[in-house]
Amino acid sequence: MGLVSVAWVSLFLQHPRNGAFDRSYMSMWGWFEAVATELQLYPVAPFNRLSYRAGAMALMAFTGIALGAGLWQNRRNIRPAASALLVASGACFLLYCVVPERMNASFYFAERFPILWVLFLLAGTAALPLSRRWSIAAGGLAVCIAAILLLQQRANVAAIGSQIARTQQLPPPKAGSVGLITATTREVPYSLQFNPYMWSAVHYFRRSQAILANDPWMNSPLIMFQPVRPDRWSYLDPDDANQALISGTVSATDTGELDFVVQTGPPDFKIDELMHRYGWNDAGRPDSLLRIYRRP
Repeated sequence: MGLVSVAWVSLFLQHPRNGAFDRSYMSMWGWFEAVATELQLYPVAPFNRLSYRAGAMALMAFTGIALGAGLWQNRRNIRPAASALLVASGACFLLYCVVPERMNASFYFAERFPILWVLFLLAGTAALPLSRRWSIAAGGLAVCIAAILLLQQRANVAAIGSQIARTQQLPPPKAGSVGLITATTREVPYSLQFNPYMWSAVHYFRRSQAILANDPWMNSPLIMFQPVRPDRWSYLDPDDANQALISGTVSATDTGELDFVVQTGPPDFKIDELMHRYGWNDAGRPDSLLRIYRRP
């Protein structure tokens, strides 16, 4: 089954051309910064504030101390399961630094490994025989940190939810209407490691089966379903669609097939001025991170 899977995936691999290649974090930042970023759990935490990551970092530090104690106490007879798990953890830690940041037109390839080294490290440490005091201390620390993280997550998610709720309370688009998702930048919002507003914009289309004109990522070699007749909006990421509108490469007449535009991210006065110049109405609040422009 594994060989069949490898053969199937190889059919969709996009090989570099003309010497082009994707760089690793080690080559972009250097060893010290790549390792420091991973130890600070940036690739793992959904919120990148230090106050959020500090608890998990403390738990991993405790795990490291327990691991050292366990290796010393069992230095003459380390269990094979513990050895295998710890080697796998080290390999995944190293892979984050050296593998390409993007592979096969897919971003965040390197970010797939940090969660694995964390899990393997926890499992490898648990596989070492330790005294009952270590287990009680680890359990108590984990419970306390989990409670603190849950409180922080509730506050952070509540702020995100209030922004998304503004859009979801608006009347949905008509079934079969055509819309566009735009964004001022490709960067994720401040203090976040993901972009919930872009995905909530996609949900706005789902509510009434509206048609998303720019289908990002559909041109990836791994995607086996693609538009039958691509047009000017096909394959445009939200930031590319935004740039196409404000750069003048798309005129008012070119938007004839569009019924609405969902703008994500911080307010962009350029796109706001452009949409009003076209005579479109702003259905959302101007300070919202999700704004909808509709054709009158």
